[in-house]
Amino acid sequence: MENRVQENAELSTSEIAKRQQAEWKAAMKGKNAFKRNQMIFVWGWLALPIISWAVFYWYLNFSSFVGAFQDPITNDWSMINFQNIWNELWSSKSLGSLGVGFENTFKYFFLEILVKYPLQLVVCYFLYKQIHGYKIFRFILYLPAILPGVALATVFKEMVASNGVLAMLGFAIPPQGLLGTPDTATNTILVYSAWTGICGHMLLLCGAMNRVPLEVLEAARLDGIGPFGEFIHLILPMIWPTLSTLLTLTCCSFLNSSGPILLLAADTYSLRSTTISYWIFEKVYANGVNGLGQYNLVSAAGMLLSVVAVPSVLLIRKLFDLLPSVEY
Repeated sequence: MENRVQENAELSTSEIAKRQQAEWKAAMKGKNAFKRNQMIFVWGWLALPIISWAVFYWYLNFSSFVGAFQDPITNDWSMINFQNIWNELWSSKSLGSLGVGFENTFKYFFLEILVKYPLQLVVCYFLYKQIHGYKIFRFILYLPAILPGVALATVFKEMVASNGVLAMLGFAIPPQGLLGTPDTATNTILVYSAWTGICGHMLLLCGAMNRVPLEVLEAARLDGIGPFGEFIHLILPMIWPTLSTLLTLTCCSFLNSSGPILLLAADTYSLRSTTISYWIFEKVYANGVNGLGQYNLVSAAGMLLSVVAVPSVLLIRKLFDLLPSVEY
């Protein structure tokens, strides 16, 4: 009798173990199926950008690398494209040469770094302090971002024309207008870019300032710090992570810096207002959209620009990392 009871107990224990093992296998199977479906979903979403990266980055860059060392007429291996780039950069006297494009591109870049960013920081600080009438002031500053660019460009062109508003106010305007002469066209576009670019990063900078703890500012006021000291010694260090990110992104695209030259000065070559970006565009579409582009020359230019841009951006990022950031 005791042996039978013991056998039944062992049998029930074995069945329980088998049942638990079956449940564990079923759970693991469901978990594996969930992970598999999850991976299929993730890779399905990543497939398009990966294919795009492989085709439009690696394949096109490889083709550009090969084309840079080929003669555009005979397709033989040659350094003629780099020689043409050198002539465009240093020897060409054309108003639309690559050398002029470099000069104007750096003008737009330094305008962004040395003029626009300081103006945006000062304006954002006054908005952050909520001075009297700041809402109307904020609306006026945002108007260039709200209104269409074509409308602003049209109004600005009428202002700087030979019979425009500035001429009526007594300023000496050339007969072709400030946008119609090579000596003043680029500088006039720089003024327009500064006017319409004040609101460029205001949302991000104002948001960063609004995150500054009020307790820190109140403690500084008790110590007798003024608005200028508050801005320099408290606000700027505490928004430095946001500001450094924006500056890094701007420096990453310093060779793409450009202004609205097609809106304000359509004939960029004769007006000496071309930039690197427009020079590349013109070389690709030299004879219109259906024309024969100088792809080999542009490929060589792209290689040289990459050689200049990559170490420059890495160095700038390294310098930004040396500056301490405030955590709060």
